[in-house]
Amino acid sequence: MTTRRLSLAILGTIMLTGGTAAAQAPTPTPTPTIVEDRARVVAVVESIDLRTRTVLLRSPEDRLLAIVAGPEVRNLPKVRAGDRVIVGYYRGVAVRMSPPGAAAAQPRLDAVGIQAVPGEKPGIGGAERLFTRVRIVSVDNAAGAVTFTDHDTATHTVTLRKPEMRAFARRLKAGDEVDVELVEALAVSVEPAPR
Repeated sequence: MTTRRLSLAILGTIMLTGGTAAAQAPTPTPTPTIVEDRARVVAVVESIDLRTRTVLLRSPEDRLLAIVAGPEVRNLPKVRAGDRVIVGYYRGVAVRMSPPGAAAAQPRLDAVGIQAVPGEKPGIGGAERLFTRVRIVSVDNAAGAVTFTDHDTATHTVTLRKPEMRAFARRLKAGDEVDVELVEALAVSVEPAPR
């Protein structure tokens, strides 16, 4: 069982899970390499702990997932065991070579959220978008691994899993700068349980 909150992990962690850090050959207006993951799961509410706001869900594969409903989730007491919950997830990563000599913008994290109308069944959605620039330290094409430093000069190594990102990484060399845009969104809605 895992607990999931709508949040971005550190850039390196997110890159390890399937998207990642690299970009395209330098051009006056670089074209990004983009990878996207989408999922939609219908789960059934097993139980709810209103004190901790933890909702235990059972997936069609019979796996359990605990979601902590933050204070922004309205109408949580209306959810009952047996309710069907639709969980939608989206993650997109766009990477591109930074134009030579272009100044790096400050890293930025934008977030938006939506809530259910008071009195309706609970629902929540939110998205976060991270913009940052990284500097390539090394590329291991055989292993599909890229080592880079972020804006805080912390060093991260990620293994690229998507073919598009591996192809992009083959064009990188130490010292290249890569602009990264990461978007992650999660939406949960409650539907009546089937009879």
